[in-house]
Amino acid sequence: MQGLINITKCTRIFMVALLVIGAHSCRKESFSPSQADSFIKFFGYDGKDEGFDVKSLDDGGFIIAGTVTTADYGRNIVIIRTDKYGNEIWETQQFGSEYDDDVHSLKVLPDGGFALLGSIGIERSDGKVVSNMYLLRTDEFGDTLWTRQYGGTSRDVGYHFDVTSEGGFILIGETEDIVSGKKSILIVKTDPEGEPAWSRHHSGAGDLTGQYIAETPYGFILAGYGDSHTNTSKEIFVAQTNPLGRLIFPATYGSNEDDFGKSLIPLPDGGYVILGTTTNPSTNAKNIFLARTEENISNTIWTRSFGGNINHE
Repeated sequence: MQGLINITKCTRIFMVALLVIGAHSCRKESFSPSQADSFIKFFGYDGKDEGFDVKSLDDGGFIIAGTVTTADYGRNIVIIRTDKYGNEIWETQQFGSEYDDDVHSLKVLPDGGFALLGSIGIERSDGKVVSNMYLLRTDEFGDTLWTRQYGGTSRDVGYHFDVTSEGGFILIGETEDIVSGKKSILIVKTDPEGEPAWSRHHSGAGDLTGQYIAETPYGFILAGYGDSHTNTSKEIFVAQTNPLGRLIFPATYGSNEDDFGKSLIPLPDGGYVILGTTTNPSTNAKNIFLARTEENISNTIWTRSFGGNINHE
């Protein structure tokens, strides 16, 4: 695995626009308190660089996670910390392997450090390059404390994670069958050091992938999409699990066309709001999908779609 690499100030990473209006520069500058709080900042090489997640910090600054394409190492994971004006506080850090690596989710931890979830490229014994689910833990300066990989000799990817009440992590993504290529939901629960306590695979009639997971008083709640029944189209898939990750209340939402579950919010009354994308059957355009459920996710209070004749995702 490639070690942590510091990148110089003017060879920055992916482009990110936190807010609009302002100036950008490769020079370190001092700013007066009266400077506007709105700005645009660009971080990137000449290749394809992408931002995937950003979190605000207690000091008013931001922590950003994304990927950068380099000539030497392919696509690697990067994080950058800025002040409230988008100026770097410490140099960009780069993580990964000599193959393509990705990040999808970022958390700020109680000790001020950070955790990132994605995938890391690995080479199998037959020479084929696949990926493992990849969890990375850093201190407040972006220096690596530990990394963990989960999966086998197929393609395993992490899309979202949550910090559990025990101080560990609950991870969700997808795993691919090495023979058929069929995708299933992969859930991994770890201790605070990232060591796995258990893992679960949940499959459907066709491909099934997990996009979001959160802890509940009864176990976990997850959202994703795929072919959970015999349908040929994708469905929004939501499920509650017990504390060991076994499904107890699965439910599906959407139209008769392709629909995708992306996220959800647990509500104080025990219900949920589910967010995703649905296909408008009249126009075949992608629309934003929102649903409100009771604590039993099979009981839908209402659903809404937004977008009309134009694609919205």
